[in-house]
Amino acid sequence: TPVRGDDLSDPTASTDFNKESWNHSHLSGWVAFITGSSRIFNPFSGSAVRDDALLPHLLAIDIERGINLFQYTWPELLREHQQVGSSLPEGFVQDNTETCIPYALSAPAVLDIWDSEGEISGDGYTDHLYFGDITGRFYGVKFHPSESWMKMDVRHTKPIGAINDVDESLHNFFRSDRQPITAMPVVAFDPQYNLRVYFGTGKFENVWELTHNDMTDEAKMSLYSFKDYGKVSDSMGTSPSLSEGNLKVQFYGENKEYWDGCAWVATDGKPNDCVKSGSPCWTSIHDFTRPGERVVGSALVAGELLFVTTFVPETDPCGANIGESYLYIFDYLARPLKKDPLENSGWSYYKIYDRDESDTGARHIGSVAELGTGMPSQPVLDSSGKYVLVQTSDAKILKIHVDLNQRPFYFKGWVQEDEE
Repeated sequence: TPVRGDDLSDPTASTDFNKESWNHSHLSGWVAFITGSSRIFNPFSGSAVRDDALLPHLLAIDIERGINLFQYTWPELLREHQQVGSSLPEGFVQDNTETCIPYALSAPAVLDIWDSEGEISGDGYTDHLYFGDITGRFYGVKFHPSESWMKMDVRHTKPIGAINDVDESLHNFFRSDRQPITAMPVVAFDPQYNLRVYFGTGKFENVWELTHNDMTDEAKMSLYSFKDYGKVSDSMGTSPSLSEGNLKVQFYGENKEYWDGCAWVATDGKPNDCVKSGSPCWTSIHDFTRPGERVVGSALVAGELLFVTTFVPETDPCGANIGESYLYIFDYLARPLKKDPLENSGWSYYKIYDRDESDTGARHIGSVAELGTGMPSQPVLDSSGKYVLVQTSDAKILKIHVDLNQRPFYFKGWVQEDEE
């Protein structure tokens, strides 16, 4: 994707961002944004010593010149994050030993939202990046469309112990003590042209080593959503936790006030914003109830609905199948569903309510299709707008009929052929 800016690989930029790094009049050309790091730690290979190879890396590769424009910028972002209270650059250590758990980044969502004047129009230049990591950090990197500075927002998922038993709160060799993020986030506009960002937590590496493996990890995971303002003044104008030169970092605290009591739909019937202490962090959170249930693929937003697949691995490595999969459907603005999207599907499914179904005033907030065995792909909407397709690891392609709130496809015109 093309970006604005001069060469950020200059080592002088490591502590001073006073260059016109992201001015609209300077072009860097085409850039490939790549996230990476070690993702799996093998206990049999010996203790992994803390080093840069285990840290998350965000690369911005200038395709024409073959250089990493973020060679010094991304380490500076990590350093600034550490200064505002996070232990991010240190790595996570297992059982007070020198064994370091790797934590790679998810694939990034790369977006062009603003034009050079800051209007929501797009001009062919990247200005938003969203991605998470295995430690439960979620990053939003934004480049100002007309001024020479950039901003990084950092949010945190729930601690594992928040919705699990105490004995499940500790990290293992494959994740830390917060809900990990491995799937690429999905972004959509709401009616006010604010950005709505969605991702689920969880990870699955089909490896097995005694009790330390993803297959036997029964920690519960969640689905997250938050609102990011569409206007430049609102999105970039908040007072940052830390500011140095042309780099600003907005750090959302790790305290429970940012997620405690936050549900997918507010119980008072109003849109759920989960705002605590005057600082918005998450907009909505849905906690999955099955032990070990996790999201390992991107979500889908279509026709005012949010679709996400989950997977519950078989804990017995010698079991008959790899696990069970499900398709969840919610309103994309975290409202009660206007109608049941799976009513005419013919699939076995159940409904989710905001309280006990027998209670007066209980509202239908989600529908869940039981997809059967196999690890699921991310959901895809077919060209008719009537079916969601999911492929599973046991060589099946599932076709689920859904009733959308809004048609995602329209005829824009036609071609009339002359009669012979």
